[in-house]
Amino acid sequence: MVNFPAWRPDAYSLGTGFARDVTGVLPGAGGWTPWAALEALSAAVAAPVRGAFIARTSAGAATIFAGTATALYKYASASSWEDVTRTSGGAYGLTTDNSWSFDQFGDVVIATNGVDAPQAFTLASSTDFAALSGSPPVAKFVKVVGDHVWLLGLTGSALGPSGLFPTGLNQLAWSGFRDLTYWTLGEKSTGFASFPSGGFVQGCTTQIAGLVFLERAIWRFVADQIKVFDFAPIQEEQGTPSPQSIVQHEGDAYFYGTDGFCAIGSQGVRQIGNEWVNNWFLEQVNQSRFKQVIGALDPVKMRVFWIYLDSTNSSSYTHNGILCFDMLNQERPWSKADIQCEYIFSGTTPGATLSDLASLYTDLSGVPYAIGSDAWLGGAPRLAAFDSANKMAFFTGNGVEATAQTAEFQPIPGQRFYVNGFRLVGDASAATGRVHVKERPQDTLTAGASASLTAQGLIPVRSSGKILMCEATVPAGETWGFLSGVEFEEGDIRPDGRR
Repeated sequence: MVNFPAWRPDAYSLGTGFARDVTGVLPGAGGWTPWAALEALSAAVAAPVRGAFIARTSAGAATIFAGTATALYKYASASSWEDVTRTSGGAYGLTTDNSWSFDQFGDVVIATNGVDAPQAFTLASSTDFAALSGSPPVAKFVKVVGDHVWLLGLTGSALGPSGLFPTGLNQLAWSGFRDLTYWTLGEKSTGFASFPSGGFVQGCTTQIAGLVFLERAIWRFVADQIKVFDFAPIQEEQGTPSPQSIVQHEGDAYFYGTDGFCAIGSQGVRQIGNEWVNNWFLEQVNQSRFKQVIGALDPVKMRVFWIYLDSTNSSSYTHNGILCFDMLNQERPWSKADIQCEYIFSGTTPGATLSDLASLYTDLSGVPYAIGSDAWLGGAPRLAAFDSANKMAFFTGNGVEATAQTAEFQPIPGQRFYVNGFRLVGDASAATGRVHVKERPQDTLTAGASASLTAQGLIPVRSSGKILMCEATVPAGETWGFLSGVEFEEGDIRPDGRR
């Protein structure tokens, strides 16, 4: 069998054993598996979504929030979102390409956007967000670290001695001990930290002994009995231009770094995208909009997903592409799909009644889960997104269109060949396929016509050359489980000019 190998566009060429392209597939054991399409499970939010968060009540019930450029919303039912924007202060002013940041401290959800005062919503009693008490600094990001609320990337005047730092963007501040409303510096263990080099603060992880990300540096922090928190640089010239790309999983953080996709843990920085996808990604992404590289952890499988705006997207918040990195699949760690969405996050299904289903689907054939599925009960962890219509959706539909390729290879070394077709190793009965050929390594592959899989398992495509690559495509909406590679039986391929 000639397998469908790893997608590694940065290292792809004849003899490397890597595929030039895959689309709409996820890594599997010994091949590729389907990438489920987005299925909307809510009504539309009023405008493009630029931040989302799952909060938990003291009883464990999920509450879903979403933010737009001017408002905050709470999921009410499958057919409606409740506007929970502050009642005093007017519409919010989220600026271009920035996103809302959320976290939860006890029963309170905190939201920041770098323009407005930090907002708070008490799950048990609030009907709308309101300014967080205690006069905290305005900040771009919020994280709960241990017993403190952290505000990072301060957008007002710098804290500390006047003139020492021109801006608070390279600072963070933390609240009083177990008191999210206490912000008087030097009291109740409040404090702040400044980072003299490495650029502006971009985010942090939340473990005690965690990380602070700057534009061009990474610092580690630990708890300290005197200072509350102590900070030390551990990486220079390696930070992130993409605050929303930081994804935490156990002791590691995955992010889009200064020189590509990286992971960092106890053993330092690992280059997970180098000679895999970094160069390809730079050719695809709009490099003036790195802030809109947004990451999320699949809460069910150990995969990180990043959405991005491609080079043609100058103003829309509908992301044009999505990448997957599988932490455990060392053979095929990377894949991609052409799926459009506005935001991606680790979510949970909200639950739905029969009347909710009736508002979402015109008939039972369109319902993506069985009526008794845990998806309708709510609380099922899922990778979630907001689609291009501003609707909350989950990657639970039938597969998107999938394409897998072999590496380039020479079927008959040193000779031209003639191919009559190939046999697909996989269970996709509606697949089509084609071959790509060329004469020299320096040439560009020429694609042949596509043909459908026959009842005998043959994709009858014909061509000749010295170098061959086979491709299989499965239409969107088909039910299938794996694509492993292609095989050639006697007569499928022979030296050119012989019968």
